[in-house]
Amino acid sequence: MSIEISQIQPQKRNKDRFNLYAEEGFLTSLSYETILKYNIREGRSIEEEVLERAKQDDTVKYAKEQAMQYVAYAPRSKRQVRKRLEQKGIDAESIDQAVSTMEHYGYIDDGFYVQEMARSYKKKLGAQAIRQKLLQNGVADKVIAQHLQIPESEQLAAAKEYVHKSAAKYARIEPQKAKQRLYAALQRRGFSPEVIRSAMKEASFAEQDDMWTE
Repeated sequence: MSIEISQIQPQKRNKDRFNLYAEEGFLTSLSYETILKYNIREGRSIEEEVLERAKQDDTVKYAKEQAMQYVAYAPRSKRQVRKRLEQKGIDAESIDQAVSTMEHYGYIDDGFYVQEMARSYKKKLGAQAIRQKLLQNGVADKVIAQHLQIPESEQLAAAKEYVHKSAAKYARIEPQKAKQRLYAALQRRGFSPEVIRSAMKEASFAEQDDMWTE
């Protein structure tokens, strides 16, 4: 079935997109590039199936543009990108194509995302807390296991820094309670028991007693 394009009008809010009309009324909106690619012009007819292909191509193009804008701001996991595109109302097939293209060119890489998350958070969180964040963002457990590599020396340095900054906060609390609360705070931040014990032992107010020995 052929459809005659009676009018092509630029959108008021987005000058790069155009509304297409037939005699019966509004048909769809397409980008300028898609209109050129399919040689769509006023007064000319276009087959319905060709118009559907143009619409699908246009949606994939839009999905890629939205994905690129999203990852340009900060590294994202594949699941985060998919969720973002779903929120934009993009269909599953177009999302699949956009994500596949982004992965092919390295703009989406869950392994790299894990490494960047570790780099960003390792000075204030333990590996377990970072792992939990990654799982929440849709990264597969096997990808996390392969790429989340934080030396224990760096984890210890981060825990010691937290202990140092928290010393004044717990200074007026009974020593045993202070140590218990500090230990719990470090646990919540995802540090391992071994790292916590080492950091606590080196703290000026943490005496070595049965609490910190195996």
